[in-house]
Amino acid sequence: MMAVLLLGTVSALVYAAAAVAQRGAAARTALPGARGYRRSGIWWTSLLLNALGALLHTTALRYGSLVAVQMLGVLTLVAAPVLSAALLRSPMSAEQWRGRR
Repeated sequence: MMAVLLLGTVSALVYAAAAVAQRGAAARTALPGARGYRRSGIWWTSLLLNALGALLHTTALRYGSLVAVQMLGVLTLVAAPVLSAALLRSPMSAEQWRGRR
């Protein structure tokens, strides 16, 4: 059971990091004169993080039930905005903390 908790939690955090990286890549490529996604190192990093998250998620399923792993996967929804605010140095609004935006 401990392996499921560890793998599921780390998987959720890796997926959250991938989402933050994709957000950063999208913001950078929207700037004038920016290179495309495929030329962006941060975009490729996000793809690798997604692949790692999928690998960890699948490995967690080997040790536990789908219900347990999916419940841990919901942590991605909590971790992504907090991680994004921390890494991009933009404070979260009160609405974002309440989950309304």
